[in-house]
Amino acid sequence: VPRTDNARQMQEDAHRLALPPGSAIVYHVEQPIGACRVYVFGNADAEPALSISSDGKEFQPLRVERQVFDAGQGDYGYLVPILITADVDTRDARYLKIELPAEEADPVQISRVEIDFDGK
Repeated sequence: VPRTDNARQMQEDAHRLALPPGSAIVYHVEQPIGACRVYVFGNADAEPALSISSDGKEFQPLRVERQVFDAGQGDYGYLVPILITADVDTRDARYLKIELPAEEADPVQISRVEIDFDGK
């Protein structure tokens, strides 16, 4: 669900995608994926999962690194910025899925997705 409201809580990011618990978004690219970075806003303990696929049907989970930049809510009730990064070992992945498990209590908002192609 595209979100443009309450940009102040997302540190003035006016164009985001809300990802409720149990939902996912899939990105398709023409070249093999080498690495990715996903920037989200949410609770500090939010853990969106990343997975890859060569055909868009069978997805393999990626090992991710999370960096949480929790500086407090401040005067505007900021949500916590989280950077999720992953390297892709396979050479044929052309689909990236970002999924928020149904067990998560709160939605996250995707701010930015960066996909590096194999061979950088």
